[in-house]
Parts: sequence; structure tokens; C-alpha cells
Amino acid sequence: MAARQTLRVGIDVGGTFTDLVATESWSGRVVTRKVPSTPREPQRAVVDALTSLLRNYESPAVEFLAHSTTIATNALLGQVGLE
Repeated sequence: MAARQTLRVGIDVGGTFTDLVATESWSGRVVTRKVPSTPREPQRAVVDALTSLLRNYESPAVEFLAHSTTIATNALLGQVGLE
């Protein structure tokens, strides 16, 4: 029986862009995506990045997902939204 083909995914939501990097378990190939961030709805950019990645696979299985963001740090450093 063949090993299950899975993806390991990391997503970073920044103020301007949301970056995604994924590794295919079966090939070791690294795949990247970059989509515009949506600061008022950061979750939308995460969904957009994942959709962009997963549409290229027949039946993808994500075995690991890591998420990070610089939105709060950028707001603090730029004092944006701290009123």
C-alpha cells in the first residue's frame, strides 16, 4: 500500500502580503504562494492562499499547518489602530 500523499503547510499573514510555503510528502518539492493580505479580515487571505495551493491537487490532505502573523507587531511599531 502506498503512503498517503500529504502536504505540510506554513502561512505568514503580513500587512501587505500573505505568504504560504508547502512541502509535498511524496516528492519533497516545495511550493509557494503569495496573495494580497486583507487586514480587516486576515482569515480571508489565509483561505485565499490555501485555495490557491489546494486547487492544484486532486485530493489533498494537509497533515500539518503552521500560522504566523506580523499584523499586531506592525500595528504596534507603526502605532496604527492603537487609538
